[in-house]
Amino acid sequence: MTIDTVNVITLLVSLYAVIGVAVGVAFVMRVVNRVDSSATGAGLMFRLTILPAAAALWPVTLRLVARASASPAPHAVAGQEHGTVRPAAQDTGGTR
Repeated sequence: MTIDTVNVITLLVSLYAVIGVAVGVAFVMRVVNRVDSSATGAGLMFRLTILPAAAALWPVTLRLVARASASPAPHAVAGQEHGTVRPAAQDTGGTR
């Protein structure tokens, strides 16, 4: 491996890390509440705990943000709790 190859790899890894930190910090500070309503009001320790994963997996984090932006907030959907939606009660049309 030549020094130029090592420099290119180092540059790419550094670029990935810088983008990851930027996306991770933005996600932890502003977006996590839209993705998971149970994170609302979470403290600093929770946010610091998820920051490394959000930064390292920034492409996945961006996909989550895109899905959260495209759909209504989890607390706005009736019957939705922690990412699951309960089926609506079926009306059989008969009497009890």
